[in-house]
Amino acid sequence: GTDLLRARQLVQERVTVVGSGRTDAGVHARAQVAHLKTHSAIATEKLQRAVNGLLPPDITVSRIDDAPETFHAQRQAVSKRYRYTLVTAPAVLPFERPYVHHVRSPLRVARMRRAAQRLRGSHDFRAFRASGSSATTTRRRLSDVQVRQRSGRLVIELEGNGFLYKMVRGIVGTLMEIGRGRLPEEAMTRIMRTKDRRLVGPFLHEAFKRFPWNEHIDERAVERARRSLERLEADRFRGLGPFKTNDGGLGHAEPLRELGSRHAERF
Repeated sequence: GTDLLRARQLVQERVTVVGSGRTDAGVHARAQVAHLKTHSAIATEKLQRAVNGLLPPDITVSRIDDAPETFHAQRQAVSKRYRYTLVTAPAVLPFERPYVHHVRSPLRVARMRRAAQRLRGSHDFRAFRASGSSATTTRRRLSDVQVRQRSGRLVIELEGNGFLYKMVRGIVGTLMEIGRGRLPEEAMTRIMRTKDRRLVGPFLHEAFKRFPWNEHIDERAVERARRSLERLEADRFRGLGPFKTNDGGLGHAEPLRELGSRHAERF
């Protein structure tokens, strides 16, 4: 879309921007990585400044690096991390409203934590897939599932090798129903066993699906790619990214220490 047109303007040639992944509409990317191939000799520092000068205010390119031919933002992405923030306090600050979901009823957090841990590992998540998905397989692996409570907030984070269409919305909605007592704690186990969509809680509304996610890149693959950089000739890839969106004054993501490296900060 817009990033592709901007890139063409700068390098004066047709280019294809390949992102490391995609998300449901409304998600804010905190560390999106992308790459493109160009013959342009523009220095990466100048290219970064030029791209940011053309982009709208809700997206920023925080770093551009030369990358070897073997680097591929999508194929070397090994995980994504989603975060939902539920505000359990009596009121929500106005500037936070687009980024959080206000829960007015009490939540039994211990029940939610126990139910969430049953999602860890490799499972068939077809029950949490919304209609309209084009995925050829419904098996996904969740390496980390966190339910943390702090200062009137409940933060739910899920990290995995991929997610089905609206899968995270369905999981969070089900956990909320378990926390409210509307579903038994064992409901998550039954859903995973039967794969019955009718047992899943309500999917959160689009307006509440606005939370950061990370793309993690295979560090060893990146290091191997870096060592081969000296073998590059005329055709080079320029990695545009990671991208992050304007967070409306809630604070900005720290720049990545290295292209594709895991973040030390865990939100």
